[in-house]
Amino acid sequence: MYLRRFGRQPTSGRRKPTILARDVERLDHPFPTSIRNVAAVTDFYGERVEKLLCQIEGDAVPAFDAMLDDPDGALPGPDRWPLGNVHREAMAWWIAAQIVRTVRQRRRL
Repeated sequence: MYLRRFGRQPTSGRRKPTILARDVERLDHPFPTSIRNVAAVTDFYGERVEKLLCQIEGDAVPAFDAMLDDPDGALPGPDRWPLGNVHREAMAWWIAAQIVRTVRQRRRL
């Protein structure tokens, strides 16, 4: 959901957006790949946590869309900013989920 906004849109054909990625073992060799292949590990957190993260991310999609997809420019127009309470709550949960996703951050907090 989040990376698709950074992907390069295909110029022809029916390919999906791509992004430049690097393998942690070979940082000097970037390669284009589908955004679905970046940082994708099946069942990384376990089924229950994965479902919760999917729900949090899914709930945040409309908030991201409201902020980033304004047809009049890069910043949301006055009728879309500040975000309404539903979008604010979804973004707060999304940000909180990002903060506690890593062991290092969980220990720090």
